[in-house]
Amino acid sequence: MDLRLDFFVPFLLEADPKKKAELKENLVNNIYPKYYGIFESLIKKTEGTFISGEGENMSWADIFLASWIHTSTNLVVPPEFVKAYPALNKLYQTVFQNEEIRKYYKL
Repeated sequence: MDLRLDFFVPFLLEADPKKKAELKENLVNNIYPKYYGIFESLIKKTEGTFISGEGENMSWADIFLASWIHTSTNLVVPPEFVKAYPALNKLYQTVFQNEEIRKYYKL
């Protein structure tokens, strides 16, 4: 299963407002909590460091995950959604504190 292709892209491409609302409800109430929970567990297993477990060294997985959260927050879930997942939120905030990443996203 590919979270982006199986759930996120269909939501973005859906033209029917009623169907789009149903897809969004499923994302917010079922899909995102499930996967945010999985990611939260992975980060906790590395004792609060990045997914790579390398302390202060970001991996591509960390950057990809933070980017996905950023995009999801702007298109699907409210900004406070990630705050329910403290380790994930910390990873997200830390990645976006990187000056080069901030420049790329024009933040």
